[in-house]
Amino acid sequence: MSKTLVLITDDDEDDRHYLKQAIDRHLKKATVCEAQNGEEAIKCLNEEAIKANFSLVLLDINMPGMDGFEVLKAIRASKTLSSIPTVILSTTGNPDQVKKAYQLGANAYIQKPHSFDGYNTIVQAVSTCFIRVISEN
Repeated sequence: MSKTLVLITDDDEDDRHYLKQAIDRHLKKATVCEAQNGEEAIKCLNEEAIKANFSLVLLDINMPGMDGFEVLKAIRASKTLSSIPTVILSTTGNPDQVKKAYQLGANAYIQKPHSFDGYNTIVQAVSTCFIRVISEN
């Protein structure tokens, strides 16, 4: 079974913390990398891509500097990164943003929850949809 490596990109420290706790709880052998903006995310992906393959990217849209849409475009444009499942997590459910995310190649778009239990549910769902399927092949 391959190493499970997850990138959380969000400028909100609390959101990163809750996601990491949920990942630690449900994906015990996963390694989590954290980025607080798009520039850090791209740097992390490019550095880690040499050492290991990412299993999943969890990506916020609204961040200062390079936003989530720009990161998603960069991931999908990269030969080495384009196949990484990328899930958008955003506070907004704006239909235009949802549509844009899918047009740019997002694998899923999930509105951020208002409770820690919501983060657990998200991690369980993305684990079932992306992590377990990848790890079993």
